[in-house]
Amino acid sequence: MIFRILACSGLAVLAATATPAAAQSYPTKPIRVIIAQAPGSATDVVTRTLGSKLQASLGQPLVV
Repeated sequence: MIFRILACSGLAVLAATATPAAAQSYPTKPIRVIIAQAPGSATDVVTRTLGSKLQASLGQPLVV
């Protein structure tokens, strides 16, 4: 019984003192999209159109 109380209180102390790791915001570099089609193709045009909207919503530079 005492062991359970000590274990629970020890876990509570550890949980209260734990701090989250400071991570960098993702992504830290511009996002690169590589298209395996010729420049000016339909895939390229659609990707560039959607890329500009994605760039605005993510707030990160996007390079096609």
